[in-house]
Amino acid sequence: MANNILVRTVLFPQKIYNDVHIILNNRKIRTGQTPWPRKSIYDIVWVHPEEVIGSMYKQDRFPPKYRGRTVGGDWDIGYKQIEESTAFKVLDLRFRKGMEWEDIFQEYCMPHGFLDEKQIRKYREKAPMRDATYRDLKEWGWRVSNKTKKSFMFGDELTVNVTREGHYLRNHSGMHRLVMAQFLGLECIPCLLHVVHEDYVINKTQKNPELSRNIKKKVEDRIEATV
Repeated sequence: MANNILVRTVLFPQKIYNDVHIILNNRKIRTGQTPWPRKSIYDIVWVHPEEVIGSMYKQDRFPPKYRGRTVGGDWDIGYKQIEESTAFKVLDLRFRKGMEWEDIFQEYCMPHGFLDEKQIRKYREKAPMRDATYRDLKEWGWRVSNKTKKSFMFGDELTVNVTREGHYLRNHSGMHRLVMAQFLGLECIPCLLHVVHEDYVINKTQKNPELSRNIKKKVEDRIEATV
């Protein structure tokens, strides 16, 4: 086991290792082995910004190799409201209340505010880009990233998980653009599906009894394996 991990680490950097998993997961989707809301995990899904009801906590986010999987459990129960995020608070001050960036950094720094020195440094570095992104979204809407157009492997679109009830939770990327889109009242934004809850899949496949039985059997086997 240790030798296998060592070989994987030396010969296959983590990014390549994740990409291999993603390719295999997508093959299972395309061949019908894994039921999925789209024909491919690389298909862009257009949703209303308000349909993304929250963001996964950092420690609960699914890693890249999980993309294209159905996962059961209560991972969709606890999540951060968009309004509770640092991105929402900062961008609200900047774009809805009209504060200058430096005023935000001075008035809302710790210990009395919510921004630490590391966050302030990052926001200061990216302030011009945030302003440009907001102007671009306001004029053109949310366009699909050039990285996603050029490569199905290394896109930087908003990536979401589908809950058991069919809602969307941000997994990674696109948080600031999502908040801006909500502020601007955009009708739809592009995103990529990452993980789908097993209960959602089961509910959606009730019209196909054979498929439903297969999915339920996998869930039961997984539960038995953990007992």
